[in-house]
Amino acid sequence: MSELLAPKPPCQTLLLHKLMPSPGHNCSNCSVQSCKCASCGGPYTVFYRGCSTYKFESEVASLRFRLGLTLHKARQEAHENLTLGRMTGVLERKELLVGKRPTDFLCVGPSFEEKPNDIVLIIPGNPGVTGYYTSFMETIYMTLKGTHAVWAVSHAGHCCTSYTKSQLGKDVYDLNDQLRHKIDFIHDFVPKGAKVTLVGHSIGCQIILSVLQAFEDSTDINIKYSYLLFPTIERMKDSPNGTRLWPVLCYFRWLTIFLAIIASFIPKKIKESLLYIYFGRKAHKHVIKASIELLNPKIIQNVLWMAYSELNEVLMPNLKALEKHKGKVMLYYGANDGWCPLSYHQDLIAKVKEVNAQVCQEGHAHAFVLKSSEPMGEKVAHWIS
Repeated sequence: MSELLAPKPPCQTLLLHKLMPSPGHNCSNCSVQSCKCASCGGPYTVFYRGCSTYKFESEVASLRFRLGLTLHKARQEAHENLTLGRMTGVLERKELLVGKRPTDFLCVGPSFEEKPNDIVLIIPGNPGVTGYYTSFMETIYMTLKGTHAVWAVSHAGHCCTSYTKSQLGKDVYDLNDQLRHKIDFIHDFVPKGAKVTLVGHSIGCQIILSVLQAFEDSTDINIKYSYLLFPTIERMKDSPNGTRLWPVLCYFRWLTIFLAIIASFIPKKIKESLLYIYFGRKAHKHVIKASIELLNPKIIQNVLWMAYSELNEVLMPNLKALEKHKGKVMLYYGANDGWCPLSYHQDLIAKVKEVNAQVCQEGHAHAFVLKSSEPMGEKVAHWIS
């Protein structure tokens, strides 16, 4: 961002002038020493995505696409959203190296360069492809009226970045590696003194419990509250889904990777069509895009190896962390969840007295990001507010 805000030498390149020249501007003898956005007049180039005009036009385009509004109606709706402070914000993706591990970072609202004071940080399930959480993040940001930056960090290696090595068998991370990865991310990228709300999904909940312990004595990181959605924090191998998946993880991992290699040769348009058939024609575009990314053999390898370590290592709940932090932790169980059945919920509230553990009454699935991102995003935002 700093390079976008930095003054430019006078007409070092004609590119900006060719894109949006001022009336009567003569590029040959320009004496301007600083940038000025031709759209809004701000002190930055026309490429800066924080430009208010850019955000407004992006919201108009988003409303027309999502809701099928006319241009006039979309502009009215976008203006009302802006007036009420409910802009969805610009979703930004950044490629990072976190402790030398390839990482995908998504944010709605201020990024880490802008050092926001209030942050909602999402730790995903497995697969940890952040693209699945796009609508969830945007809904949280919009419902909170832009008061919090909403971030999501992928699991290490669960992404296609310029840092990812294509060779199979390299840069493969288990559950403990992913835990250290999240601790390193918070250390390196969360601004000191920022108020952080953690939102974990599935195995992300197990990671959050360990993160809470890692930062118990920290004066730099202020974790206000943690919401654990559909938490896989105990007896994963014994769960209905774990029992079915265990033979695949033990004996057929490389067969699954081989099938992903074959799928990588299928043209993107055909993959999109097949995924729409699988998920249904009403599936969000970001779900299709994330699923195509997931089909990368390198990501599949990391997903399966992490899942194997999860079923081996997630045995008993972290009662020590739950007992110590139960005043700032909420667990949200599914009513019919093959990964964390209701018996796990009942056992937990018997072991940890006065823990805030609720059961979903709306019938949302464990993989809520596929079809229930908006209602779950609204629910989490209302809890936060």
